[in-house]
Amino acid sequence: MRSTNALIRKATRASKSIVEGDKLLSALTSPRYINAMKEGVLEEVPPVSKISHMLKEQFPEKPDLGSTPVRQFIGMAVRAILSDHGYELDEIRCQDP
Repeated sequence: MRSTNALIRKATRASKSIVEGDKLLSALTSPRYINAMKEGVLEEVPPVSKISHMLKEQFPEKPDLGSTPVRQFIGMAVRAILSDHGYELDEIRCQDP
């Protein structure tokens, strides 16, 4: 796995605080997961939605994918991975009229 930017380094450090975090990060950085994330971007759906079923199949018990720290870690890692592949976060902000 490449550690080319600050987000990837942060995700790598965070993986150490999650049960099975190293295995989870390794899966997320595999070509299969990255391709699914990129498909999500192309389809204009959250990239995490394209990999959630894959994660549930690969990690049926540990880590607990429903726990808040693990979910936050996955979101952070997905952002870091896509950033490392040249994608940028595009936020639409809602404002009161």
